[in-house]
Parts: sequence; C-alpha cells; structure tokens
Amino acid sequence: MGVIVRYGIVARTTVAFALVAAGTAGGAAAAAAAVCPSGYACGWGDRYYKTSGSTAARVKAYECQYSLSFLNYEGTTRNADDDITSVYNNGNHSNATFFTGKWYSGASLKVVRQDGYVALNSSHPNMNDSISSFKFDSAAGNCT
Repeated sequence: MGVIVRYGIVARTTVAFALVAAGTAGGAAAAAAAVCPSGYACGWGDRYYKTSGSTAARVKAYECQYSLSFLNYEGTTRNADDDITSVYNNGNHSNATFFTGKWYSGASLKVVRQDGYVALNSSHPNMNDSISSFKFDSAAGNCT
C-alpha cells in the first residue's frame, strides 16, 4: 500500500511540474505580447523576453531594422547587436525574419505572427547572440 501511494505522489508531482513548466512558457509569451507594441517585432538580451531582468528593455522594429550596431536595449547602455536571446513577433500582417548579418544577410530565423522564442540558446543556438538585423516579410523593397 505504501508503494502505491509513493507512485501516486510521484505521478501527481510530475503532472504538477509539467503544468507549471507549460504555464511558464505561456506566461512569458503573454508578457512579451504586452511589452512588444502591436505591429512590432522585438528582441531581448536574455531568456524569457527580458534584458537584465526587465521586459521593457528591448529593441523593436515597426517594419525593419537594418543594423543593431547602434541600438541599445531601451533604458539601458547594453548594445543589442549580436546579443539577442529571445524574440517575439507582435506584427499585424506577416512573419518577421531575424538575420545574423546587417542589411538582412547571413543565416535567418523566421518567426510567425503572434509567436516567439523564449530562449534561442536552446531552440536555435546558431542564432543566439548572433542577430544583427530584422524585418517583416511584408516590408517594402530594401527597407533602409
């Protein structure tokens, strides 16, 4: 009887852990959508849509951003070039593409509308701390 109870406890603990883990990802996405303005794509320097503990410290682009080399995360002195670890697309019409090179060159990562990645170091390690430009697929022409 004691063994059966222990297995029951383990099973309940595992289910509870799975629910908490799923809620963390969902909660992070809701937080990203709340601080990444409607119509923008955003990037943060750390996991879970934060930079140095703040969701507000992000870089954003309405149509495009050809180079992050001159942009710091909002409210910080931390430069965003080759430093982004989480991304979110809060765009209204199209996918956003993040690039490892300036002027939309190099390796790329497409992020569908109303979605993102909480930890590029886990999901797309080749893109983690490597993003230098991003734009919406619907952006016109060269997007300067």
